[in-house]
Amino acid sequence: MEVSPESLQRVLLCLAVLSVILVLCEGDCWRLKHTLEIVNGFLMPPDECIDIYDRSKHPVRSSWDTAKCMKCECSISGMECCRRSDCEST
Repeated sequence: MEVSPESLQRVLLCLAVLSVILVLCEGDCWRLKHTLEIVNGFLMPPDECIDIYDRSKHPVRSSWDTAKCMKCECSISGMECCRRSDCEST
């Protein structure tokens, strides 16, 4: 079966549009990397994340929902928050 150049162009255009839509849907996320601290001469990663919305502290390997409709996760490398899908758009 031979595919015409026009059909291939249509398929590639649809894939490009789908890719843009996926990027836009994931656009409500941000990431904040930890900075290492020097403790007794050793570089140490922080053992908690501080919520930028209410300044609450959360241990590494935890996740929580914020009052600003975000789902945040604290990891050894930093904190990542994304807009929750169960919230209305503002």
